[in-house]
Amino acid sequence: QAHRRLDAWGGLSWLAQQPGVDAQRLGLLGWSNGGSTVLAAIQADRLERRPPEVPLPAFAVAYYPGCLEVLQGQRKPAVPLLMQLGQADDWTPAQPCVDWAERVNGQRGPAAPIEVVLYPGAHHGFDGEAPVRLRRDVPNGVNRGQGVHVGGNPQARQASLQRLEQWLSSRK
Repeated sequence: QAHRRLDAWGGLSWLAQQPGVDAQRLGLLGWSNGGSTVLAAIQADRLERRPPEVPLPAFAVAYYPGCLEVLQGQRKPAVPLLMQLGQADDWTPAQPCVDWAERVNGQRGPAAPIEVVLYPGAHHGFDGEAPVRLRRDVPNGVNRGQGVHVGGNPQARQASLQRLEQWLSSRK
């Protein structure tokens, strides 16, 4: 995650230097491992140590990230965060993300708000269009050694796209 966090910051830095780009309106979006990278890149303690050419992102969005590291590390996001999660995700389960958001949102002191949207019956990759299938080649899911379910959920896909658009529009 340290390398990926630096990659995300490098992307922000590069974008901020482009003509016509408002560096104060840049955000980070990521799916799955990329969502975990977003979480790693927006933690307040880490952003305090970012290079001066890296702008503070205005927001962050993470689709079905892994949240154990941020939950166990007592981390806090420095920017508003939207997490969209499948309630039936057996690869990166939603509950650690829900627990982390509840803890952060319930604390006093500096921390940006976290919004969590759970989609019932939705698995990892719910915003895709492929049918749900069991991937037995993934050993590290909730049920170790039994594989994980991955695939789209049309209702969750549509709802998540609408929520993303609404959430981003509220950031203008």
